[in-house]
Amino acid sequence: MKIKSIMWNSHVPMLVRAGKKMDSPDLTVFSSKILENDPLKVDEALDELKSADAILLYRSSEGFWDAIEERLKEIGQDVPVVCVSHDPSFWYLSTVEPGMVSTCYSYITPLVEKKISPICSVI
Repeated sequence: MKIKSIMWNSHVPMLVRAGKKMDSPDLTVFSSKILENDPLKVDEALDELKSADAILLYRSSEGFWDAIEERLKEIGQDVPVVCVSHDPSFWYLSTVEPGMVSTCYSYITPLVEKKISPICSVI
């Protein structure tokens, strides 16, 4: 399964380590901090998301999110999207059942690496 992600910067290392523990990892993670600082990377990330089997987003407050929202909605018509955030009002970009979004967020919240791995099996 190809999982593509835009993740809040501090969660990136944890997600990458968890991805390495998967049986057949095909995980690409983009840091929100890098995307905020390099607009060219935003287009690269969006192109990667199109080829995913599932997308995991951690919506944060960086300005680029507003600029890519419509494109994320378009991609979400073809690819399942799990969008979590510290602010549940941002979860609306998710295209999967709300229970799945809540479950994924519950794995991220405690910031425990061993608990983030199940996200890949839920998606």
